[in-house]
Amino acid sequence: MRKINFKKTPTEDGNTLCEFMIPSRCYETTTCLIYNGDLVIERILPPEDKDIYVWLTHSFLKHYPGGEIKIFENYFGTKGEEETDLFFVHPTKCGGSSIEQTGYEYGIRWGRWRKVKFHYHRPSQYFMNEPNLIENKVLFTSVRNPYDRLISAVNCPYIKVEENRANHELDVDTFNHHLKNRIKKEYTLYDFVYHNGKKVVPHVLKQENLTNDFNKLMFDYNCDARMEKKHNSSDNYTKTKKFTIEHINKENMNLLNTKFRLDFEYFDYNMVTW
Repeated sequence: MRKINFKKTPTEDGNTLCEFMIPSRCYETTTCLIYNGDLVIERILPPEDKDIYVWLTHSFLKHYPGGEIKIFENYFGTKGEEETDLFFVHPTKCGGSSIEQTGYEYGIRWGRWRKVKFHYHRPSQYFMNEPNLIENKVLFTSVRNPYDRLISAVNCPYIKVEENRANHELDVDTFNHHLKNRIKKEYTLYDFVYHNGKKVVPHVLKQENLTNDFNKLMFDYNCDARMEKKHNSSDNYTKTKKFTIEHINKENMNLLNTKFRLDFEYFDYNMVTW
C-alpha cells in the first residue's frame, strides 16, 4: 500500500489524471485506487520488466480533489477470490456500495466488481432474462425508505458528476428540480425484489439496519464476510447543504408517493402526505 497526494493534471478533453508509479515486477497484479476509504477503480496490470507509470482517469476525482488517495496492490491479499452461493442485486442508494466493498475485502466479487461485466443496477427482470448470471445462486438485495433514498440520490457525488453539477450549490428550488428528475429516473425497489408479481429475491436487507442484517445473512450462509462500517458516504466528498423530507414540495411528494407506493407497502415504510 502506498499513500499519495492528489496531483491534478488536466487534459485537453477536460478529464483529470491521477499519476502514481508502480515498481517493476515480473507478475500480473490487481491494483486498486481508493479515495477517502472508498474503492474507485480496479485495474489488472500486466507484468513489466521496468518501472512503469500508470495513469488512472476517473471523472469523479476531477470534481472532488484533495481527499486521501491510496494505492493497493493485490487488495485481496492472501485470501484469494472466494465463491459464494449468494448473488447481490444492487438497487441505487440502498447501501449497495458498502455490501460490494465488504465482499471485495473478503475476496468476493459482487456487483461492479464481477469480472464479467453486466448492468448491475438493473431490476429483477434483467436477471430473470439472464439466467446464466444467477444459476445456482441465492439472490439478496437491500432496500431503503423511499424519501431518504431519493434525497440521497440528489446529493450523491457520483450522480452529481454524471449530471454535471458537482460544483453547484443547491437551494430549495433547484433541490426539488433535481429531485423530480431522480423520481422519474429511479427504478422502484419493488421492481428489484419482485418479477411478474412474484418475489424472486428471497433475502431483503434494510439500509437502516444494514450492518446487522448483512452480517446475519452471511452467518446464515456460512460466509466469512463481515461488515464493519458503511462505505461511500457523501459527506466524505462534499459539505454542501443537505435537504430533508421537509424540503420536498407538494408536486414531488405526490409524484414520489405515487410511483413508489409499492415500496412503502411491501417494505414497511410509512408514507407521508402533504
